[in-house]
Amino acid sequence: MPEKIPSPEFSQQEEQNLIAKLREKGVDDPEVRKSLMVWCEKEEAEVASINTSRAGIELDLKKAKLYRAAGYRDEAWASLEAARQAAHNEGDEELFRQAEDLMDQMDAE
Repeated sequence: MPEKIPSPEFSQQEEQNLIAKLREKGVDDPEVRKSLMVWCEKEEAEVASINTSRAGIELDLKKAKLYRAAGYRDEAWASLEAARQAAHNEGDEELFRQAEDLMDQMDAE
């Protein structure tokens, strides 16, 4: 598991608490699973209100970072792959590169 939490990108207390719960109890804990679902639903509602493909890609990147900070490598990798593919499909080189960079960092760990 990663040594440092939370990352600066998770400055909201809700996200910090979620990362801590994921690390402590795991994703299979009912309370943690509910907290994760609530967080995802809130983030997805925000993306839907923005209604751009970029917002969806950015959410996939954020999910990947959250999972990575919590020590869930496979889930982080899956979110990064989704972000990378969506960025490629949209021709968004910046977000594609961000996903690739995070994947490279994970490979180096």
